[in-house]
Amino acid sequence: MSVWDSPGKEYRIRYLEPPWRLLMSETTTATFQIDPSFARVDAGVPAKYLLVTTVEPGTARARADEDVAMAGPRREMVIVPPRAVTTDSGDTGFEVLTHTMVVPEYPRNLRYVTLDSTRGGNVVRLVFQANPSVDDPEVDAMIRAADVAPGTP
Repeated sequence: MSVWDSPGKEYRIRYLEPPWRLLMSETTTATFQIDPSFARVDAGVPAKYLLVTTVEPGTARARADEDVAMAGPRREMVIVPPRAVTTDSGDTGFEVLTHTMVVPEYPRNLRYVTLDSTRGGNVVRLVFQANPSVDDPEVDAMIRAADVAPGTP
């Protein structure tokens, strides 16, 4: 497993490299992906799996409820309403699973995971997108391995 720590130590992501690779990171945001198995990403084919992580204001429950409310405007259908999630390090939050057909050739499944931060009024967001289901054991393992505010008492 590879490990990426946000520069401010707000969170840690553990990922299997390969097939995952870190595409970009800056202050509190990072993007990881698994390339499509049948074509190049630069040919307009979306990544097989994409993960965007960030730190945002709010609470996990409020953000999960917002993900449900925003599904219609984002042209997504809610597949799994907010359900509780807990990481191996004891961080808690909620997740929402949706499906979109914005680009009919490439339907996308999304998994919005929001974990409450111990650092005053923020959440850590993990947004997975994929052509296959994102409700699978590999994604479950990445969520369980995430760590909010690693190294803080």
